[in-house]
Amino acid sequence: MIPTRIKKLCTGCDLCEKVCPVINSSILSDKTVSAFNVRTNDLSALAKSSSGGAFYELSRYVINKGGVVFGVKFNGTHVEHSYAETLEEIELFMGSKYVQSEIGDTFQKAKSFLKGGRWVLFSGTPCQIAGLKHFLDRDYKNLLAVDLICHGVPSPGIWEKYISRLKKKLEATDVKDIRFRRKGKDGNPFTNFFFGLSYLKENQWHVYEESRADNLFFAYFTRHLFRPSCYECPYRNIYTPEADITIGDAIADSQYSEQNEMPSTIIVRSNLGREVVESIKTNFRVFEPLDIDAVNAYYQNEKTNTDYERDIRPWRLSNLIGMRLPLDYYKWVWKHDKFHIVIKRKIKKLCRRNIK
Repeated sequence: MIPTRIKKLCTGCDLCEKVCPVINSSILSDKTVSAFNVRTNDLSALAKSSSGGAFYELSRYVINKGGVVFGVKFNGTHVEHSYAETLEEIELFMGSKYVQSEIGDTFQKAKSFLKGGRWVLFSGTPCQIAGLKHFLDRDYKNLLAVDLICHGVPSPGIWEKYISRLKKKLEATDVKDIRFRRKGKDGNPFTNFFFGLSYLKENQWHVYEESRADNLFFAYFTRHLFRPSCYECPYRNIYTPEADITIGDAIADSQYSEQNEMPSTIIVRSNLGREVVESIKTNFRVFEPLDIDAVNAYYQNEKTNTDYERDIRPWRLSNLIGMRLPLDYYKWVWKHDKFHIVIKRKIKKLCRRNIK
């Protein structure tokens, strides 16, 4: 989705086009990309991670060098970028957040740390990392850019609407400790992912958990909520050059998956990325090389799935339903998987009413 200028605000400096990550996207000319499935030795960090703890180990490397780590945390129910200088603070960034984060002034802060000579790890979606690189407008040897295997992001408004409805359903006056992928239910320490949070009701804190299969936000998110720009994202490509390292859930079959040791996948794109991964490889109990063609095939398959969603489901109407209709309607749409047919039916009924 190519950005457009707001003419009445434009000064004609063309800086927006010079730093725009969409207009200036590129592909690696030297495609020396490698990938691994990994799992940390640190069981405490593993329990707090969405998969194999790759982000924690990369962060620990930078913190141990006196550096700063930028990641995403909850501020109440709001999702925002921030930075940490200790391993204890890193815990707020651990775990997936399936909401678009607010960057705020973190690009400026990262630049200040970099110019001061400190190591910086900046993590985010591929488009956020591309935005950072174009904002900096030069290479820094002390910057480790880490992006995510990203399928797309929904509007923060949908998330805020969902959580407000959930609070009403639970009769909660406050919520905290939100985890999109909480581990450990039914005695299994590494699998069985659940959405969970703590909520305050009648001056007592309670725990709410729901499997991903039953959670309405996930049901709606996985099928209907990507932003239009996500359907045309130039950075969902294994050979995009902006990040040194990409991390995410294991994307290829692993001999360890049967042992309930859910790994992370690390995709390494730069010399700096290779140096860092080589330095921390002894921190991983699992360190399994992957066939890069299989990783690339995964990216292509995910792109095909996203194209399918784009073609059959109108985004604006999906968001309208997400913002206006009751939660239970999400479940009906997801269960029947016929959202586009439902919309056509509703439009036909409205047309018939108007004709009468």
